[in-house]
Amino acid sequence: MRNFTNLSERSHFVTAPDLGILTGSLTTPGGFSDGLHMAPGIGSVATSGTWTGSITVQMSQDNSTWFDIQSFTGNFARTLTIGFKSYVRVGFKAAAWTGGTAKYILGQGY
Repeated sequence: MRNFTNLSERSHFVTAPDLGILTGSLTTPGGFSDGLHMAPGIGSVATSGTWTGSITVQMSQDNSTWFDIQSFTGNFARTLTIGFKSYVRVGFKAAAWTGGTAKYILGQGY
């Protein structure tokens, strides 16, 4: 068990959110990951693999109406600031994938 030196350190540890993670692969045009439900706070998204095209990061409040956040043409790792409960997903839009396999990881926590 870790000893805490001050109350603010203890409070930070005790109230830390659970870590939610979603991983998978993208290999088709129009293919998106499932949405990861994130609470307000810090989230992250990253890709790896050998692929060509443009991956789009999207957010939704209801897991059905999606809004584009940012698109990438190569592997990336980004931190997201989540201001309200929302879903986050990644994928290739219909004409945005030309080949290969993109592996992704979505996560929440710190």
